[in-house]
Amino acid sequence: MISLYLCFMKNYLFVLFLVFFGYHINAQENSGFILNNDVKKEIIPFELASNLIILKVNLNGIPLKMMLDTGSSKNLIFDFKDVDSLSLKKGEVMKLSGYGNDQLFDAYYSPSNILEASENLINYDADILIMDNDLFNLRSKLGVEVNGILGLDFFKNNYVELDYEKEIITVYAKNENLPNRITNRSSYPIKIVKGKPYTKARVKIANRYLPVNLLIDTGNSEALWLSDIELDSYAPNIKKFEDYLGYSMSGTITGDRTKSNELIVFDKKFQKITTSIPHFNTDLDFETDNKLINQGSIGGEVLRRLNIVFDYSSRLIFISKKENFNEGFYYNMAGIELIEGEKELFVYDNKVDNKESRSIVIIESSKIVNYVYLPKILIDYIRPNSPADNAGLKVGDVIDKVNGISREDLGLNNIAYLFFKDPYSNIKLTVKRGESILKFKIKLIPLIE
Repeated sequence: MISLYLCFMKNYLFVLFLVFFGYHINAQENSGFILNNDVKKEIIPFELASNLIILKVNLNGIPLKMMLDTGSSKNLIFDFKDVDSLSLKKGEVMKLSGYGNDQLFDAYYSPSNILEASENLINYDADILIMDNDLFNLRSKLGVEVNGILGLDFFKNNYVELDYEKEIITVYAKNENLPNRITNRSSYPIKIVKGKPYTKARVKIANRYLPVNLLIDTGNSEALWLSDIELDSYAPNIKKFEDYLGYSMSGTITGDRTKSNELIVFDKKFQKITTSIPHFNTDLDFETDNKLINQGSIGGEVLRRLNIVFDYSSRLIFISKKENFNEGFYYNMAGIELIEGEKELFVYDNKVDNKESRSIVIIESSKIVNYVYLPKILIDYIRPNSPADNAGLKVGDVIDKVNGISREDLGLNNIAYLFFKDPYSNIKLTVKRGESILKFKIKLIPLIE
């Protein structure tokens, strides 16, 4: 999924934030991923999509792709349409609730499965929750295959180092195996609440500092979420706009977007950080004192700027800055949300090395062309009064070309990434609307600098 034109896929569009209610499962003390004997460390590659970490795993011998999510206390499977078979241990039906919604969903709980993250990192006693296939379609939002979520089990027994730039995870069995580049970093206390890591921080909004409890959430692609604050009363004059924030089990999440002057966390200061505030308040199950009344999360857009090692057993996190620490924070300036649709046939000359699978066709024994079936990329949402809306683009339009680059050389993430970079630049779009081919030019104008 690496583009021929963009080396790193970052569309920053998708927010996944799952909160589990209505059940309690007693996990075994010896559960979780364990490194094989005499293995000091294990390096595991991953795929980065919209700041989310996607790992290849085997569940009882069946290959799957799962997202690594510190915001989830359980392992979850929600998409197995293309899986030939899925053998699971016998369990029982449980109840789940989506983020910001009291509606309950059925899920099948299966205990004591074998879940392999690599040859040397295996969970021999994995609890799995299986959801209905049609309830949660992450693949169409991300543009990559994702079958489910890896939660607490991945972190509880080892030191886990995340490298967003190199797209690798390094797992260490013991403290003495940690290299000096890690032990020389500053360490900070974290609180593990129901299997999820939290840290204390301060957010400066409209020249007022707000103490917050933040979930350190690898399952959130954005920068900063605040879920227990009313902007109209706290900062009535702050610039903000209503927008699509993301997607959960309960469907679309909407809310306000703004920029906080500053986020201070791990003794680091992030300036002019994009901040999302959902239109509902929710209890994130954090046992807080009276001084820290607000809650939220930091996601991949912050975490990718840090060198991070989690140590759940000691309730610590090792942190240092990466070279990209001072990069600016941006919103989707175009106001377009994309989604993958059904596949269609693309035919073109043999001129580029496309990463997608394809076939070669010989026509009249003289001409060679390529054909490939790729999912359509459709406009799923347009923010009112955005550059896309003002230009005349519509929901349902099918992306055909972007800046002269044809669809067969573009992925969903590659296109969406353009909406977040180079303020005041222009993007040329060619779309199909019914039988018509239409061309548009939109200028990326940030609503909040």
